[in-house]
Amino acid sequence: MHGSSFLLELLILIGSATLVATVFHALKLPTIIGFIVAGVIIGPFGIGWVSSVPGAETLSEIGIIFLMFTIGLEFSLSQLKDLKRHFLGLGGCQVVITLTLTAVLCRLFLDLSWMQGFFIGCLVSLSSTAIIMKLLQDSRESASPHGNAIVGVLLFQDLAVIPMMMLLSLVGVAGKMDSPSIWNYQLLLKLIGAGVFLFFAGHYLIPKALHRVAKTSSRELFFFAVLLLCLGISYLMEQVGLSLSFGAFLAGLLIAESPYGRQAMSDILPLRDNFLGLFFASVGMLVDIQFVAVHLGTILSWVLALALIKIGLVYLMARFWRYPHSVALIVALSIFQIGEFSFVLAKMGHGYGLMDDQGLQYFFAVTVCTLILSPFLFKWAPKWALSRSGRGARDDQEQDPSASTGVGSGHAIIVGFGVAGQNLGRAFKALGIPYKVIDQNYNNVLLQKKNGEDMLYGDASRVEILEHAGIHEARLLIVAVSGAAMTKAVLDAAHRIRRDMPVIARVLYSRDVGLMDTSPQTTLVVAENETTIELLARSLITFGVAEEEIYNFMAEARRSMHNTHSGLSDFLRTSLDHSTWQMFSTLHSVQLKAESYAVGRSLHDLMLRTHTGATVVTVYREKEGSMMPQAGMHLAAGDILHMAGDRESLLKASHLLLKGEDPIESSHGASAVPV
Repeated sequence: MHGSSFLLELLILIGSATLVATVFHALKLPTIIGFIVAGVIIGPFGIGWVSSVPGAETLSEIGIIFLMFTIGLEFSLSQLKDLKRHFLGLGGCQVVITLTLTAVLCRLFLDLSWMQGFFIGCLVSLSSTAIIMKLLQDSRESASPHGNAIVGVLLFQDLAVIPMMMLLSLVGVAGKMDSPSIWNYQLLLKLIGAGVFLFFAGHYLIPKALHRVAKTSSRELFFFAVLLLCLGISYLMEQVGLSLSFGAFLAGLLIAESPYGRQAMSDILPLRDNFLGLFFASVGMLVDIQFVAVHLGTILSWVLALALIKIGLVYLMARFWRYPHSVALIVALSIFQIGEFSFVLAKMGHGYGLMDDQGLQYFFAVTVCTLILSPFLFKWAPKWALSRSGRGARDDQEQDPSASTGVGSGHAIIVGFGVAGQNLGRAFKALGIPYKVIDQNYNNVLLQKKNGEDMLYGDASRVEILEHAGIHEARLLIVAVSGAAMTKAVLDAAHRIRRDMPVIARVLYSRDVGLMDTSPQTTLVVAENETTIELLARSLITFGVAEEEIYNFMAEARRSMHNTHSGLSDFLRTSLDHSTWQMFSTLHSVQLKAESYAVGRSLHDLMLRTHTGATVVTVYREKEGSMMPQAGMHLAAGDILHMAGDRESLLKASHLLLKGEDPIESSHGASAVPV
């Protein structure tokens, strides 16, 4: 019965969260806010459908573990170098000054201890990475001047969580120890032992283990290996006396130093996002609606005070670091809220006696209010900032020395580095065209890296892998993998990110063309057709056909097959229905479109041979096949006319059919020669 009850409550939680989040998505609001609202509604302080879901709380803790793990994976010295002004300058000042000022105010006006003031300062200094990064990605502003500043600040905050958690863990451990000297001795030994083990594991065990797993080319095995490392190192850190979240961050940091970091990220992200949804729903369940109703005035006052203090501090610090007015104001308005890690710290501090039950409810209510307000302020911030500044965003970007220019902009991405991919790479390198390579064969990745190639190990059907390769800035994506299923998966992922992305993809068989989700910017190279065309072209050389005519035939064959998705045999039925190669070598085909001049007119009206010297030999019409043209035959869109004549007459005939003037106008003096 207990298991059934837990399953029912978990089902209600997931179902309600899904319903409310769907409504929020329809209203173009972050689904994370929907999860919080769903938790408030169905929780023990709401309508009471779910009184308590310990299992859901465990799942939500897993979400935080995965969030810290991905932060560790994303952490890199190169990223910090690019964002050092935002990270160390604005981010460092924001956390330190906000924390210090909050501690001082708590000490002076709330009569709290310095430790309690420091604890509340930690809570207030953090912002919501999950919500703001989602808003930045949806609005495609991550690379904008204010986007770079926000990302730098959030990154510093996420890393600042680590020492905050360590300090709170130390406070908790110290409170349980009878003797401070014993506490120092035992904790120091544990930390040293864990540090030595992680150093050894990070440099020797983990790379070799992941290398063995990657050689199997099994995605499932790789996923479970990454999951084992994440949860295993988290558990080890908890046993030492630190937090699970800190262990997850260390695990991500260790894997990030290996070539497998991006693939690990793409595998964990779906789990992280799903578990974080449960985390925010469980946060909503903690809010006491009755408490909020009774203390609404006080709560709103705290929200207003928090907003004024945090927005004012961030704006002043941004101006101190010489950010333009509009950028400073957008950043300040965007990160004024209290973040998801503050919930984790609040629960830890409550357990260690740094905050009582009433204070915890105030914190929950104020934080949820700031999170709900965040998307609205984020949306209004640019308009408000620019209207106040009286300048355009472009002016501010010119003044912001940190504005991103899009590193690697205009490069090509090659997916698959077999024979075809390597030939492309050599050609690009000789021509000076920048490119990056994604390949799932780890041995090949290691080999090509030694040869100086810019290789990325990972599955290109994952959005995260393509984004890390710079698909937003890329000029071209080339898919040179084997297998229609993999090609389709890569195309689908690329189109989810950029529908306008120019793509050239290799497809082995013409029957696979219809499976692909293509856009006007997609070109499919069908290996089967290309091989056949090349064989036929070499055969025509043997029969003495001129090279220029062979080239024209090959180009027309490719266009015909690309437009109709038909095989070469269909094209040959319309183009080679003639008795001799000599006849074929003088033929030229034109396909009429709906806007073509000749559509709706008869061959007699056009007087094609009189005006151009070319003769229509056959007309191919869909569902009717090839036919001998009659003078009274009216041409239709889609007709393919095969004409004989010399090069000049064929060019004139093509222009007349497609763009020529009306014969009546020609009779009044206008030339019938195509424009």
